[in-house]
Amino acid sequence: MTYNYAVDNPNFSIIVPAGCNAKCEFCFWKQPKDSLVGIKYLKRLDMVLRELPSQFTQCSITGGEPTTCGLLREILTLVRLRFDKVVMSSNGYNIQNWMFDYIDHLNISRHDYQDARNERVFGTDTVPNMYKLGDICERANEHGVDVTINTVLAPEFDDYSFIDKMVEFTKVVGANAICFRKEHSDIEPMPVEDYIHNKVTYEHSCGVCKVKERLMKGVKTTWRYSVLEPSQELGAIYELVFHANGKLTLDWEADTSLEEHLANNISDDEDYFDEDLTEEEEAIMAEEVARLGREIFKVEIGGSNDHVSRPLGCGGLISRGC
Repeated sequence: MTYNYAVDNPNFSIIVPAGCNAKCEFCFWKQPKDSLVGIKYLKRLDMVLRELPSQFTQCSITGGEPTTCGLLREILTLVRLRFDKVVMSSNGYNIQNWMFDYIDHLNISRHDYQDARNERVFGTDTVPNMYKLGDICERANEHGVDVTINTVLAPEFDDYSFIDKMVEFTKVVGANAICFRKEHSDIEPMPVEDYIHNKVTYEHSCGVCKVKERLMKGVKTTWRYSVLEPSQELGAIYELVFHANGKLTLDWEADTSLEEHLANNISDDEDYFDEDLTEEEEAIMAEEVARLGREIFKVEIGGSNDHVSRPLGCGGLISRGC
């Protein structure tokens, strides 16, 4: 088969089957009612990864909040075997050292340099304060994982001094970079960006996104703009999103499945994915996932009631679903 790609390096995003500890008003993510659990989710993910074309070399782990997911270690096991680059986005709620063994880059959401105001944006006090965020950055850097602070700005934002203070905050907590993102709407630059006169070190635009990087106070500072659904705008595969219910789509709203897209864009009678597995095929797939975990990452996958058992860093053993 041949596929119509909008970019040379399309991203594969995985929405983990978990909730979120925060309640950000601008977040477009919605808690699904039909999430897969336990081994069912892992089997579906494993099947998709096996069929995924070679053009996909990078993966983003997102949510909800990934660190609230009881299957996170098993998910990271599977994607680490498949992708050259693994990125995880989090609000920092429950970052553990073992996670750094599986990822290359960590995006931490932080929307204000003052802890109290930041908590109000998130709608919770469970996000890390400045000192805890500094500890996360230090531990990540010790494991060779770079950290970017992600700050979402309203389209009409015009507080120039805030930019300076957020860059300084990034430097203080030890993050490697900061990215200012306008709420998904269009790719027109915000006027506040003109405040920064530093030389542009990198610039990119593809019609549905725009990126511009500068160096401020020794910190890589990025402005990023994008539409919410790039694949729909371009009519081609810009990214694929694996949803918590196991559905694979070209969009975050889960309106355009890959199967539907291929049916409309290629002339081939072969289905891209075989959804109707026999019990024997499901058993073989489950055992293969378990074998990969045992042999490569020493993770026990499987057990009764579709739960997942795994050793903890403290030496204990826990069994739970997500």
